[in-house]
Amino acid sequence: HWVLITIASGLVMAHGVLLPQYARHAHLQPGTRELVPKSWIAIQWHQDARLELDIAAYPFPQSLAGRVRQRCERPLYGLTGHLLLRGLARFWKALDDDFDLSYRVAGWILLLTNLLYLLAAAALQYTAAARWLNPFAALIGTLFLMSMGFVHAYVAVCMTHMYIHVPVALLGFAAVRWYSLRKQSPRRPGRTECAGWGLLFGILYLYKPNVAVVLAVVAVLLLLGNVRLTAWFIAALPLAYVTYRIYLHAAGVAYYDHNIQRYQQGVWVLHSLGSLRIHELLREFLLCAAAAPRALWRHFGLALPLAAIGLLALKRHHPEHFRPTVSFAVLLGATVFLQAFATRRYYVPYMWGELFIVVLPLAGCAVSAAALQTSRLPGGRLLAGLLAATVVTAYAATEYLKIVPHPLEHPLMAVAFLSVVFSFLLAATMTTVRYGRPRSPRAGTPSAPQA
Repeated sequence: HWVLITIASGLVMAHGVLLPQYARHAHLQPGTRELVPKSWIAIQWHQDARLELDIAAYPFPQSLAGRVRQRCERPLYGLTGHLLLRGLARFWKALDDDFDLSYRVAGWILLLTNLLYLLAAAALQYTAAARWLNPFAALIGTLFLMSMGFVHAYVAVCMTHMYIHVPVALLGFAAVRWYSLRKQSPRRPGRTECAGWGLLFGILYLYKPNVAVVLAVVAVLLLLGNVRLTAWFIAALPLAYVTYRIYLHAAGVAYYDHNIQRYQQGVWVLHSLGSLRIHELLREFLLCAAAAPRALWRHFGLALPLAAIGLLALKRHHPEHFRPTVSFAVLLGATVFLQAFATRRYYVPYMWGELFIVVLPLAGCAVSAAALQTSRLPGGRLLAGLLAATVVTAYAATEYLKIVPHPLEHPLMAVAFLSVVFSFLLAATMTTVRYGRPRSPRAGTPSAPQA
């Protein structure tokens, strides 16, 4: 399965590199435009990508102190590219002499980190779903992740959108682990482990602030652990941020949070409460609730009804996992809703994207349940492979239409992409459908369900 997931991520990156030459993606902001820079490919461009490239190419932290104030709240994405670029410059001396070359190479390095983030998120999602559901459902859910139009549109853009999946997938992995520990009553996560998780999520927060994920971790710890463990997590959480602010102050760089200063994200809630403008809060709350269904549909598409079917299959075949799954989905959904509400960006589909750790594995569970039932028929492995490959390819086709609204203008690209997807999925599902059978549970882990 790991080999299949790695191959799939490589196909996603290859398609993403070619795709921006003509794609118009519904998720992008109105300010987005296409630009062909001095590089080997056409990179889908956005003003935020320029900020990340500046951090990667220029000395740090001086890159945050230019004439135009740079956003300082998420430095680690560009800084990771900068450190890799400096390491490469030790062996490629031309990077120190030719800044134009250095800038282009920095862009390619950031694209490589996007691929690594996608691989990390896929590996974490697969591991959590394989322990909670079964390996076949986990594989299908991971392939759903690789098929999303959002992933294909942003994997070849020098922005933090691919990274968003990493802390969410890590949250799913942690939740499954903590639930498994709870099953070994009375064992629970220790203070050192909770403090370590807090420090890790604090570091990840500096890549891109994921408020919903942090709130969800606190909620899960309160549900599964106790107040003392939660306090250790919260105490360790701000250490990375405080260290970063001290470093910037010592370097003489003024901290500037673009989202707070320009868009008043989160701050407007405090101002409204302070001024007793309850009607403004209620209006935004209702607007957020009204925008959520459409934004979720635009982001996940057919995976949403499949997830509902998968939840029913989970209740039928593995009822002991049904209530914890619903509880986790409600906790994560509530925190994502609060994040969208506080940022007032509820109309942007990817603001709801953190729910993928629930939606996509459950969608994989629905396909797994149908495929495993089909596999019992004569010639069942072929039929199961055809069924799973057809469903996931159909999902990939609908997601493809999001990023290429007029595929007939590029028929060879569309046919080639979908043919490769179908062939890959057919081979993958035919060879792995047997892994969906129930396994004997390991000590301390939940038993694998039948669907």
